[in-house]
Amino acid sequence: MLIVSLALLLVGYQERGRLTRWLAPLTPTPTPQPVVGGTTQSQTTAQMETAVQQRINVIRQQQGLTTLRANEQLAAVARNYSRQMATQNFFAHVSPQGETLSDRVQAAKIFYFTVGENLFTSTNIPQPTNAAIDGWMNSPGHRENILRP
Repeated sequence: MLIVSLALLLVGYQERGRLTRWLAPLTPTPTPQPVVGGTTQSQTTAQMETAVQQRINVIRQQQGLTTLRANEQLAAVARNYSRQMATQNFFAHVSPQGETLSDRVQAAKIFYFTVGENLFTSTNIPQPTNAAIDGWMNSPGHRENILRP
């Protein structure tokens, strides 16, 4: 079973003297990267994260939106939650212990204005990245997370 957690984070930064907002997604990387807890992600996970970011950025560009930038801290939060869902055999935005995405992001000491999460699970799907993004784009709330300007 494959479980993917994509956390989207809306934060602020200064640009030309005014406050603007940008969306920071999972960090896609072509090679394994360390995550919270001292473990590394697999090459397959890294490739899926890269594919998710690339396809979402194509969709955003088609909608006239800016591309998303990677955020390794947020990616680690999402990977750890995916791992937790898989090992504890649940699939939900709120953990069995009642922990929410906001709780997980705050525990990682990540500053944000708005945070969103898109989850996907599958079994025996040859192209899970495509299935996940297609599902998210057909879901109003998940689509809103992806297309938030």
